[in-house]
Amino acid sequence: MASINANVQEKEVDLTIKFIKRIGCDINNWAMCYPFGSYNNNLISILRNKSCKVGLGMELGVADIDKDNHFSLQRMRPNDLPLP
Repeated sequence: MASINANVQEKEVDLTIKFIKRIGCDINNWAMCYPFGSYNNNLISILRNKSCKVGLGMELGVADIDKDNHFSLQRMRPNDLPLP
């Protein structure tokens, strides 16, 4: 997403929102998982304006929602979680 211009970024986000609406999810509480972890400040600005709540990058780790930037949160893959 970081390699495309702002207009294309916004069109991609609008398509995402259209899909979210079509499947009946709450458009006021949605998250963005950046494709291949690729994002930039312009995309974050677009997401904020479109009621996105969080953005997940590809950096491995445990996000601290109280301290971390909500649009560059770390995440864990299912295989990284401990077995019960």
